[in-house]
Amino acid sequence: MQKTININLNLKRWLFPLTPTAIFLFLFALYLSTTAPKFLFDDNPEFIASAHILGVTHPPGYPLFSLAGKLFTFLIPGEISFSINASSAFFASLALLVFYFLALQLGCGKLPAFMGTLLFGISRTFWSQSIEAEVYALNLFFIAFSLCLFLNFLKNRNISTVLLNTAVLTAGIIIHYSIALILPLYFIYVFLRLPIKKILVVIPSVFLVFYLFFSIMLYLPLRSAAAPPIYWGSPEKWEGFITHLSGVQTLRGTTPVLLSDKLRFLADYIQQFSMQHFSFLSKFPLAMLLTFASFFVIFLIAGLVFLAKKNKDAAVLISAAFLLNIIVFIGFLNYLYSERAVYVVSVFYIPSFFFIALLVACGFQQADNMLKKTPLLLMIVYAALAALIVNTTAANCKIVDKSGDLIAYQYGMNILNTIERDGVLFSPIEVESFPIAALSVTEGQRRDVQVYGHHGTRASDVYFTRKMDVPYQDVKALSTIETHILTTQLNSIPIYYTIQRPFINNPQFKLLTDGLVYRLNPPQDEILAENPLESYQTDGVSLKGQNYDYVTRSVVSKYYLRRAERLLQEKKSEKALTIIEDILRFNPRSRFLHATAAGIHLMLGDLNTAAEEYKKALAVPPEHVEISVDTVAIYTNLSFIYGRMGDQDEALKMIENAAQLAPDMAVVQLNLGQTYWQMDNCEKAITPLERAARLGMQTAPMFNILGICYEKANKLEEAEKNYKKSIELDPEYPDVYRDIGVFYAYKKKDSIEATQMLQRYLQLAPDTPDKFQILINIAIMYYYLEDCESSLNYFHKALTINPNPTAKQLNTINSIKKRCYQ
Repeated sequence: MQKTININLNLKRWLFPLTPTAIFLFLFALYLSTTAPKFLFDDNPEFIASAHILGVTHPPGYPLFSLAGKLFTFLIPGEISFSINASSAFFASLALLVFYFLALQLGCGKLPAFMGTLLFGISRTFWSQSIEAEVYALNLFFIAFSLCLFLNFLKNRNISTVLLNTAVLTAGIIIHYSIALILPLYFIYVFLRLPIKKILVVIPSVFLVFYLFFSIMLYLPLRSAAAPPIYWGSPEKWEGFITHLSGVQTLRGTTPVLLSDKLRFLADYIQQFSMQHFSFLSKFPLAMLLTFASFFVIFLIAGLVFLAKKNKDAAVLISAAFLLNIIVFIGFLNYLYSERAVYVVSVFYIPSFFFIALLVACGFQQADNMLKKTPLLLMIVYAALAALIVNTTAANCKIVDKSGDLIAYQYGMNILNTIERDGVLFSPIEVESFPIAALSVTEGQRRDVQVYGHHGTRASDVYFTRKMDVPYQDVKALSTIETHILTTQLNSIPIYYTIQRPFINNPQFKLLTDGLVYRLNPPQDEILAENPLESYQTDGVSLKGQNYDYVTRSVVSKYYLRRAERLLQEKKSEKALTIIEDILRFNPRSRFLHATAAGIHLMLGDLNTAAEEYKKALAVPPEHVEISVDTVAIYTNLSFIYGRMGDQDEALKMIENAAQLAPDMAVVQLNLGQTYWQMDNCEKAITPLERAARLGMQTAPMFNILGICYEKANKLEEAEKNYKKSIELDPEYPDVYRDIGVFYAYKKKDSIEATQMLQRYLQLAPDTPDKFQILINIAIMYYYLEDCESSLNYFHKALTINPNPTAKQLNTINSIKKRCYQ
């Protein structure tokens, strides 16, 4: 037996003479081989562009990442995008090197530490963030480094270690605020382990180190004042600087999501954890996947037992850090459960996966200790781990590998090639604006194009490439820039949008599909002359693609959706609907696509199919992390459809749903009030109509309806005030003159005002269907004014239009005529 054990130990030394340098080089090579050559979607192109020209990135700014990315453009010469993407590969490998040392520090042997390092390194989510310019690899390096330093502090109680760790943590906070989740744990241990005298000494030193390193954030106002091509927010001003620093958006102020959504995130976390190493089982039932994942749970429990005996403080610290990450990113973020939310939140799980991996590595050591006396069984365990590593690497590589992915690059180029010279592009979604920005500043593509965008929940989140001629202090939202350009440059420059924009109060504006974008008021012959979609580069774009992530799948869908919209412009509705059906088969869980299909059917007059598609849209998860205007629009459109179908109860239910989701959306409150009014429930109509007015909805028809409702509620002063407000807003709006005329006639008993208003109504609407009744009312008013000549004249006009009035009307006419002739 002793001989067998010696052979086994010698085998270990022969097979694993792996130095930390070898680990780093192996993982760095693996990541580089799968790194994106250009940029990908989401924040990646913005990080690349901002790093290249040292711009101002979206809140909270990420200056340290921009500086690090810029450094790599010198360290790895060549393609700028690849060089900056490679920075993540470098920092990911560095983080795993620290992981290896951490595992050794926790008591693991070289082989268990190596296995744990490698397994975490090839995990799907971390690998995916190690091959593109993103903050998560560098963030994990600082988390790992800070934990390593803190474990050293627990041994030596050295104040210098605390100060060094403060510097590391501060740098980590600048990279990503999530590292702050472990700060309370560190502070608690520092206060418990140091005597009061040392604490009093260390506190001012900690603050000094923090402020010294956090001063890197001064990059934001300094660089912003230099007007870089990538510019977000206004951090050169104190208020803008503070707003930029507070850029974490938890959506706490929005409608709270249900507990059921929180539980779905928890279930998703378990599934995400299972998919890190068992994605090759993705085609098998979920139960089998979870069964294999329990393999890790065994080592996780064993690791906790091992660490609790070896280093109790470390066991408590790592377990608490894991729980804090889960509680915050599942419980605290007010995100609706959706595919988009899962896509966004999944990268936040990386630190918790890291803590699990450390415990699993300790579990490998525990197994090693327990199975030393049965070396054959121990070899089987390590062989199984090796097989898992090989299978995981092969399976995850197919999903993660972006070495040939040019979809985002070509998407941006296709949009730019569509825009005419010196064009302006309004892009409220970063999926379009970020790639264009990257192309502009890294490759000099179409620098004549100005891009204005918005991303986030704050109205001040305005993002643009190139400074504009609007003083930034006057810019409170993207709409301010848009209004300025539409009023000053509409006829001098081509204007484009990346999404359909409803111009409710400006019917003279019309958007037509022009390739991947929409052109504002284009020459009709020009927009139909050539289809840019036919000349686009679309490598990898196919409705048969299987390994697309959430964003890429939505972009692929847009290619085909724009083609369908183009066919609709050409009056080829059948071909367009066929493409829509193909897209929905490719991306069936897209609320946006179902709503778009419904809108097309609604435009074509097919109310039943439109209603069914809107219902399908509501049946799938939303595509936003919060209640969005898209969902509100679905309920609003369903209300309209049911109203057209004559189902007023269902119409009311839909608009009430919309109003509940968007209590501060003026148009929704207006629609709710109008629905109550149409159902002759003026008492309920007043509240939403007044709310719409307070929210800025100032239209003549709305105030006219308010006047009618207050009149029916017998609040005559309010009624008159709203009627007059309607006339003030639109003196040419005919309906208000009819309604206020009847109001003056029968409520206020003011025949003079009634006559003037009703006559004005007939001037503005000479062919109105109720002309006969209006003429009768004017005749009666003149009779009350004792002007029988005018009264008889208007009766004559009325009878000319309708010589056969009802018996009641005829009795009124004859009665007044008789009195006049007397």
